[in-house]
Amino acid sequence: MTDFDLTPLLDRLMGDAGMAAEVLAAFAADLPGQVAALEENFKKGDAEAVRRSGHRISGSAANVGADSLRDIAGEIEDACSAGGFSSVAALLPRLAAEAEQTLRRIGAHNIAASGARARAAGEKMRVLAVEDDPASRRILGGVLSKRGYETLTADTAAAALAAMQAAGGPDLVILDRMLPDGDGLDVCRKYRALPGAGMKYIILLTGKGAKQDVVDGLAAGANDYIVKPFDSEELLARVQVGARFIELHKALEAKIAELSAALLHVKRLQGLLPICMHCHKIRTDKASWERIESYISAHAEVRFSHGICPDCEKKYYPE
Repeated sequence: MTDFDLTPLLDRLMGDAGMAAEVLAAFAADLPGQVAALEENFKKGDAEAVRRSGHRISGSAANVGADSLRDIAGEIEDACSAGGFSSVAALLPRLAAEAEQTLRRIGAHNIAASGARARAAGEKMRVLAVEDDPASRRILGGVLSKRGYETLTADTAAAALAAMQAAGGPDLVILDRMLPDGDGLDVCRKYRALPGAGMKYIILLTGKGAKQDVVDGLAAGANDYIVKPFDSEELLARVQVGARFIELHKALEAKIAELSAALLHVKRLQGLLPICMHCHKIRTDKASWERIESYISAHAEVRFSHGICPDCEKKYYPE
């Protein structure tokens, strides 16, 4: 019987059986189409498409604890990467049989799909989860929502880039490295190159943890990375770091705006001020004349108190 253990999935979802049921349902709905696409691409002789399908099935199976299916799909991915495309033919029947057994096991699991999902108090920051695998999107959305984050989702590079540019878009992005229509690194590069692009904290989600892969991600504009299948607590810790970064950046922007406004205010009091030589009123930009204390009060954060100097005291209040 196929190896299928729900314990890791429930651990990642912090024991939320309802969310686990949703993840399994998304996985079960997506798997037959993925297997069929892989078989069709093999018939066409498209080794790269077969490799990508193998990678996706392997990652998705790992998310739900279907280890045997993960291993077979991983063998297909490795065979294509190593130039052994012809050897995939022997793996296809095993993949199809394992996928069928996995779906049967999912149907046999009695997981309550409903139930209260307590949401821990947390930041109401908007987070965009970009992942083409439905089960992975469910896991990301569930983990983030339980901590109070507002979660948006996208499943392609084009959709991710559009969401990142939209008004009121996310502050933080969790971006899958491999997407159907492009590479997550390209999304990073394109967004960072946009004129006037707002600050986004990007966490690259990758199945590769090699040093060069990490370097490539950071060089493309990612702020951080995490390797799949991810640990929920590690993901949340990295998201929290990103949230603090965004908060500090926003606070800095607000302070810069405040200082810029103050500087403009000060500049208005510099230069030549027309003043009456007798009454000392100042001519304004509107060609009206104001008392000097009124003018300065309106153009600087200054308040006046009235007193009398010694000379005026002698002049107006002689003994």
